[in-house]
Amino acid sequence: MTPICSNDDPNEGYEISDPAELVKHPVVSVLMLAYNHGSYLAQAIDGVLAQQAEMPIELLIGEDCSTDNTRDIALRYQRAHPGVIRVFTAERNVGSTLNHRRILLAARGEFIAYLDGDDSWLPGKLLRQVKYLREHSGCAAVFANALTVDKDNREIGIFNDVRNEQFDLGALLRRGNFLNNSSVVYRASARAALLEIEAPAIDYRGHLLLAREGFLAQLSEPMVIYRIGSTGSMVTHGNNRVRQLYWEAIMSVPRNLVTDDDLACGIAGRFQGPRAT
Repeated sequence: MTPICSNDDPNEGYEISDPAELVKHPVVSVLMLAYNHGSYLAQAIDGVLAQQAEMPIELLIGEDCSTDNTRDIALRYQRAHPGVIRVFTAERNVGSTLNHRRILLAARGEFIAYLDGDDSWLPGKLLRQVKYLREHSGCAAVFANALTVDKDNREIGIFNDVRNEQFDLGALLRRGNFLNNSSVVYRASARAALLEIEAPAIDYRGHLLLAREGFLAQLSEPMVIYRIGSTGSMVTHGNNRVRQLYWEAIMSVPRNLVTDDDLACGIAGRFQGPRAT
């Protein structure tokens, strides 16, 4: 057990891993936030482990003092896969913002990917996206489409109707929150931009920050199984709270980087019912 903070206080967080066994140079660091995801966590982890045959990866699980068996599952997988999995936890709930920061700071990969503990990946996902980033040096982050399911694994549909596209900050502001956060892979060089988030925020805030580092892209093929309505999903929060966080995301964009029309479209989208992810 390695303390995350210098005061050695387990309430502030600690890492459970085997440094001697961990892969030395991961291509991708997968960051997984997990809180009361015991019903789905094994599926999420298995989807990540299936990617390691294609490249060296590490999986950092931020377990936020769950009240179910989430921590037990994470630790069981860490013991079974000490070369890949690192578990970060604490003896108190720290919230999603700090949970994200502590694993983002610890990531060692050339690229960083996100996967919530109640979602999962399809085979070949990371390989496709890493290839795209290496072939497009101006791309800061690449997303993919997703199959949406409910909490009982019943299929709902496709997350969005976006084709293979590239878009800049202005286009993202105009179109709103349409990207799936559990699909993103971005360059570790953009890490500092994401660390600007120091208070609760919707995923859209992070996407807008990434778009300041280069263009974004989405691959139209579904590569993620995205779960709607489970514990911790933003769509389970009050609509007023979602609208407030959406507004804060829009207002965080520097005015010199977008046009007045971009901003006006972004503000109008807030009043049309933003998608919460």
